[in-house]
Order: sequence, then C-alpha cells, then structure tokens
Amino acid sequence: MLDFFKAIRLPNVILVALAQMLILGQCDCFNFENILLVILTSLWIMWGNIDNDIKDLELDSNFKNKPNNEFIQWLNKKSRALLLEQNLLVLSISISLFISIKAVLLTILAWSCLKFYNLYFKKMPLIGNLVIAFLCMASLHVFHFDKTMDLNIVSILIFSSTLLRELVKDKEDEKADKACGYKTIAIICEPFVFKTILFCLGIFTSYLAYLYLHNYHFIFIGYLIMQLWQMYYIYFEKWNRASLLIKLQIMLGVIMIGFI
Repeated sequence: MLDFFKAIRLPNVILVALAQMLILGQCDCFNFENILLVILTSLWIMWGNIDNDIKDLELDSNFKNKPNNEFIQWLNKKSRALLLEQNLLVLSISISLFISIKAVLLTILAWSCLKFYNLYFKKMPLIGNLVIAFLCMASLHVFHFDKTMDLNIVSILIFSSTLLRELVKDKEDEKADKACGYKTIAIICEPFVFKTILFCLGIFTSYLAYLYLHNYHFIFIGYLIMQLWQMYYIYFEKWNRASLLIKLQIMLGVIMIGFI
C-alpha cells in the first residue's frame, strides 16, 4: 500500500484536490458535477505519475539508485500497466460524459499531455516543464461556476511556482537524465545561466506572491523568507532542499486560497 501511495504521489494529489476544494468553497459551488471534476482531476494526476514511474523504471533503478517500488514492478509485468491505463481512461471518459462535452475534451487533452510528457516532452528543453506547470494551473479552471473570485493571480502564481520547482528537480536529476540522453534546460545550460533563470523566475514569483498576499503581511514575510532561503540553496546547488522549500511555498499559497 505504501508503494502505491508513493507511485501516485499522494501528497501532490491531495494538494491539487485541496486547492480545487478551497476554490469551490470560496465560490460556494459545491455541487455534484464539480465534485466529479475534482475526482476526475485526481485520476489524471494519479495515472500520470504511475505512467511516469513505469517509463522511468530503468532510469530510476540504474541511474538514480532508487529503491524498487513493488507496485510499479508488479504493474510492469504481463501488460498490467496497459490494462490499468485503458480501464482508467474508460472510467475518466465515462465520468466526463456524465458531466459535459467540455469535460470529455479536457480529459482527452490532459491524458494526451501527460502521455506525451512521459514519452517525449520531459526529455526536451523546457517543453515538459511548461506542460506540467500548465496542467497544474489548468486544474483551477475546470469547474462550472460564475467566478466570484479573481483566479488570475492565483493561476499565474501556481504556474510560475510549479515551473520553478520542475526546473530545480531537473537539476537534481541532471546526471541520471544526461546518462539517458535527455536534453533538459538543466543539462544544456551553463550553471551561471541556469541559476540566473531560476533567480529571475523566483523574483517574478515573489512579486506575484506580494500581489496575492499583500493583505497578509506576516504571511508574505514568511513566504519571502522561504524564497530567500531557497535562492541561497540554489546558489550553493543544494537542489533537494531548494525543491522542498518551493513545495512548502506552493502549500502555503494553496492554503491561503481559503482566506483570500
């Protein structure tokens, strides 16, 4: 069971679902269709993460020295992964048909983006990073309601924070990715150029955080301290710690949706 939770990246699934539920709460739009959309989004994320681990099975075991995930190993045998993918796709489209044609199109788009990300996009410069950041941002806009809150700043903040974390994670995995022939920004850029990109993106994200949290001075100060701490880790190439701090900032931003 623990390997299953690791495979689906349970904390990430919960974080996206929490952001969606808080937005629905702010807009007073808890209805059956919107709850189904939360479930649908969670299915996309879980399958995308499982498929990613299956595609990276050789990379993780041979180059990253990650401990074997028994659930992924089990899925990788006897076409079980393909059967799971087909069943989840049928389930997702069935749920989508119950909601609307728009939901069907969103399901096909999300599934296609994740499939091509796992096969090709994550190996390319910036493309895979942008796809993941876009999907995280889009998860806030799948619902049916008359918006009573401005989601623009929240959306761009989620996009920039996710993009920043994806770039840092690429640097964290640079050696393994390079050994497998990937051409990520972290690999093709000189260290100084890459750090400059991260610093500029961090400053832009801090500006968005100010616009988002300007009425909550102590919260913003806490966010800014984490941002400066994160830049320190980036400068000294402590990528794992920088990635963790970015995730904490994203968690803070999601929690604050309930108060904005």
